[in-house]
Amino acid sequence: MQKFVFTCPFCFERVTLDRVEHRCHNGWCPAGKEQDAVYQKYLGATHAVSLGHVVKREVSVRDCFRVPAVNCDKCGHPTLPICPRCHNTLPDTTLSGCDNIISVVGTRSSGKSHYIAVLVNELQRRIAPALGATVQGFVDMSGAYNADAIYRRTKYDRLYGRQETLELTQSNFTGMRGEDKQPLVYTFEYVGRARGRKGRFTLAFFDAAGEDLQDAHLMATVNRYLGHSAGIIFLMDPLQVPEVLARVESAAGHVSHSTGAVAGFAPDTVLANISALIRQSRGLKPGRPIDIPVALTFSKYDEVAKLVPGAAAAAAPSPHCAAGGFVEADRVAVDAEMRSLLGAWGLQPLLMQMQANYRNFSLFAVSSLGMGNAPDGAGRVHRPLPHRVEDPLLWIMEENGLLARAR
Repeated sequence: MQKFVFTCPFCFERVTLDRVEHRCHNGWCPAGKEQDAVYQKYLGATHAVSLGHVVKREVSVRDCFRVPAVNCDKCGHPTLPICPRCHNTLPDTTLSGCDNIISVVGTRSSGKSHYIAVLVNELQRRIAPALGATVQGFVDMSGAYNADAIYRRTKYDRLYGRQETLELTQSNFTGMRGEDKQPLVYTFEYVGRARGRKGRFTLAFFDAAGEDLQDAHLMATVNRYLGHSAGIIFLMDPLQVPEVLARVESAAGHVSHSTGAVAGFAPDTVLANISALIRQSRGLKPGRPIDIPVALTFSKYDEVAKLVPGAAAAAAPSPHCAAGGFVEADRVAVDAEMRSLLGAWGLQPLLMQMQANYRNFSLFAVSSLGMGNAPDGAGRVHRPLPHRVEDPLLWIMEENGLLARAR
């Protein structure tokens, strides 16, 4: 019998519904807190981690297609479904097969943390309401996870509150999985008429450290979230290309505040590693295109906009929210501009590699902090006024049937 399979938005493992376990979150349960070795392993913690009692149950045939309501065998209180691989509580949208993992990858210092920080804020406050939707952070009622609280502590308070740039994402291979290494899991729900095939679904954002994506051996441990992604946003900072940095500094008449070219920067190498791991995880043979939509995105577009001749489409505000759906004509125009820039900057091999590996990809340009808001020498910025950060995500949503095109 075929079983319903979903992807856990925390550990990115593929799981069948009949394997889902349950946890009691009743504070008065006589079982009390128990050591959870599975969750401890997920965190990479060296100390014991104690959470609510895990309920063992017999699996029936119908459990292959739905998760039944399970009461605690110690207190009779309703329980929470948890992933058997990592013991994180699972959102109901994930259990119904409406999970969409968005991988944000790129080289070191490409702006991934800033991009996610700004995108989440814009998604909740501006983008979702404009599309007739709401975005809510997932909360684990057992107290182990709260997306909004993690987001504020690791990103919002520093960037928006203290107006300081975020630190580089630390490698996922340096010890315990802290809050900054956990995915941000949200529920996207259309209010009233759905503008896609699904009216309610999970969005999970995961930020991998740049160095994890420049070494094929290290990347092998993160291939699950790449292979199971609904879409990949590949950020590339053009100022890390020496030729581009030289042109920007020449046009400005001074040295840019950017970190400049990073030693060993090779976006084509990182992309090749990503493509190889996705092929491995999906069992795809060389020459067969990967069907995950990839948004090749120029970050820090504000720094290079002066190099683009004429009235560039990428310099104009994003039109999708105002239109109430995805504007395909705008995507085509921006994609054409960015392809032209790749050729002018000597990055044509990167474009050829995209064409060789992916069935569906498009180029975008964003500025997470905003036009003219680059960090100063002390790492201070004004409150972000982002430019087009929604475009890559909305395109991925449109490609997955979660957002309709504007009429």
